Amino acid sequence: MAETKECIQLNSELIDRLSYTLKEKGFKTLILNDEEQVIEYIHRIPNDVIIGLGDSITTCTLKIRNILARKGSLIFYGWNGDVHYNRSLETFEDHPVPGYFLTRVNAITLRGNLLIRDYSRKAIMENRFPRNIVAFAGCNRIVEEFRNEPGINKYGIFKEKPASVDFTVVLLPYITY
Repeated sequence: MAETKECIQLNSELIDRLSYTLKEKGFKTLILNDEEQVIEYIHRIPNDVIIGLGDSITTCTLKIRNILARKGSLIFYGWNGDVHYNRSLETFEDHPVPGYFLTRVNAITLRGNLLIRDYSRKAIMENRFPRNIVAFAGCNRIVEEFRNEPGINKYGIFKEKPASVDFTVVLLPYITY
């Protein structure tokens, strides 16, 4: 992970502390301890909304797109995927605004700051968000501080929950890739 320092070793106390810190900043937090809990969570997302997927190794590894497609969700994603998983956002002149946007946290500090590369700093400054954001964070994404590397300033850094968004950070302590 080029934009972060070394990952830290986690234990349940540290995860609980991070969850508390995120809640203090307005984020909803959820700790899911296995793939079955992730599947159950995805099934609770309504089928009558457009769902956007970010360019996320985490959502791919968890097969979230497949789960959503099987349950009949209308999915749009920001890269060219298989044709039988609906259409990429790039195929529309006017992008649909998803009701939910599922992505990963590229890095999260113990102070509860989130780096999400699927959001540009410009989009954050212009307050361009869907109604619901769900950001998945494996334990490999939790760091002491972000590195100050060239290019980090173009990505979205959330220091608190945007006012107009229902923003859930899903902590996945079992994921270590």
